[in-house]
Amino acid sequence: MIIYGDVKYFSCKNNTINIVGIDISNNTQLSSLDCSNNNLTRLDISKNTSLTLLYCNNNNLTLLDASKNTSLTTLSCFNNKFTTAGYDSLMCSLPTLGKTGEFIPLESDTSANVTIFMASNSNNAKDKKWNVFYVDYTNIPATTGTYTCSNIPDDPTSISEVSLSNI
Repeated sequence: MIIYGDVKYFSCKNNTINIVGIDISNNTQLSSLDCSNNNLTRLDISKNTSLTLLYCNNNNLTLLDASKNTSLTTLSCFNNKFTTAGYDSLMCSLPTLGKTGEFIPLESDTSANVTIFMASNSNNAKDKKWNVFYVDYTNIPATTGTYTCSNIPDDPTSISEVSLSNI
C-alpha cells in the first residue's frame, strides 16, 4: 500500500492479514502513524522526520530504525518478532530527547518475547530520556543486556576528518 498526499495522521490498524507492507516515504509531514495489528514485516520510517507518534504493535517486524525520526516521542512496538539484537539496535536508533519519551516494547511481563527483551540493554533508551514501559505504562524492570551504542554522532556530517591507514 502506497500512501500519497499531504498526510499528517494515518491509521491502517486492525487489518491483520490484509496489509503486509506500507510505503509512507512520500509523506514527509506525517506526524502520527498507527499501523498496529497488521502483518507488516518491514516498516521504513526514514523519510518521516516529522513523526512524533508511532504505533506498530502486533506485526511481524524484526527491525525498526528510528535514527532519522528526531521528533519521535512515543513508540509502541510490542508483539513483533524482534530479537535481542533487534531491540538493542532499535533502542540505539532512538533520538536523544530534551523531555522524556515513551517506549513501549512489551505488552506485559507475560508477553511471549519478554525473555528476548529482558536480555537487551534498556539503558540505551533510558540514557536518551526514554521511559521504558509495558502497555499499561508500568515501568519495565532493569534488563540484563550489556550492549552499548557505538559513539557514532547523531549528525555524521559533523565528522571533520577521517584518517584511513593500513588499508
